[in-house]
Amino acid sequence: MLHTLAILISQGLHIYDVEPFLHYIIMDWITQGDYTMELICKKCLLREMAEADQAMIKKYVDAIKGEDRVPSGEYERRLSICKSCEKLNAGTCNACGCYVELRALTGVSHCPHKKW
Repeated sequence: MLHTLAILISQGLHIYDVEPFLHYIIMDWITQGDYTMELICKKCLLREMAEADQAMIKKYVDAIKGEDRVPSGEYERRLSICKSCEKLNAGTCNACGCYVELRALTGVSHCPHKKW
């Protein structure tokens, strides 16, 4: 299986293209072997990913004025909904193209699928 997996990865297979139950097997193989690649978490928010992503989203979040923000409880509720949505892809909404952590923060923004 790992030989086949190595061939697929060398041909451009990304970690997020495989079934979730294989994710942990692949991650173990990658971290224990010689193979290195950039890992992308499809169902993660940017604040849960690489430090560069965290810094970028923090910079944009900090730029939003306090009076334009929803309360922190509402913000986390919205992000929770986004994390369970099939349209989330590495912190970006595939329905509208936004960074969900920014859209969820402002009171005037709404989910394009009317989930919040």
